[in-house]
Amino acid sequence: RSLIIDHLPTYDPQQFARMTPLEPKPGQPFEVLFFGRIEENKGVFDLLQIAAELEKERPGQFRFHFCGEGSRLDDLRTRVQSL
Repeated sequence: RSLIIDHLPTYDPQQFARMTPLEPKPGQPFEVLFFGRIEENKGVFDLLQIAAELEKERPGQFRFHFCGEGSRLDDLRTRVQSL
């Protein structure tokens, strides 16, 4: 049985106090970015599955970008092509 440990990032909210949220652009897809190592344990394949499910349920409303390198990059490319 695996032990699950919650980790919540900490930051000073004042770092973001001067930033204003971007307004959604009507008709434009919501952009999602994965930036990290392309490895099984980084969640990239889970995110790809989520992307596929969202595309079925809400076509064209989301755009996913996967950026990075790793030992599973070719597997990710293959899975993206098959979807």
